[in-house]
Amino acid sequence: MQPLKDIHLHSSSFVYDNAKRGNITYVKALTFIAIFILLIACFNFINLATAKSLQRAKEVGVRKTIGADRKQLITQFLGETVFLTIISIVLSLALTALLLPWLNEFTGKDINYSAFTNPIALLVFLILTITVGILASLYPALVLSKFR
Repeated sequence: MQPLKDIHLHSSSFVYDNAKRGNITYVKALTFIAIFILLIACFNFINLATAKSLQRAKEVGVRKTIGADRKQLITQFLGETVFLTIISIVLSLALTALLLPWLNEFTGKDINYSAFTNPIALLVFLILTITVGILASLYPALVLSKFR
């Protein structure tokens, strides 16, 4: 006997059942790979933003001369990065919606895309976008705001 909610992903070892089932191992592996790719992208962004900070040193100097304090500079850099992250997530969601029929045809699968119709998915995307934007820009913002 098995709970009904566990049948799809947790019953891949059943032999005498003809139903289509998923495999929780694949779901966990793909989730781990997605998180790993996201972390690599965050580290890449931190590296690029820190390398570009030398070009923004003049801007930081001018803003500090005008009277901006460190908190205002950190807020500006965090806001810029979160805005850039929001633009990238909207672009990626739109591209996913446009390219999903082609992927379904190519793989022979029927993958549904309900990110725009599911409010929970939109909330998760929003929270993930803001979290990634803040985490990716925290170190460059702290480094840039220390410039004299």
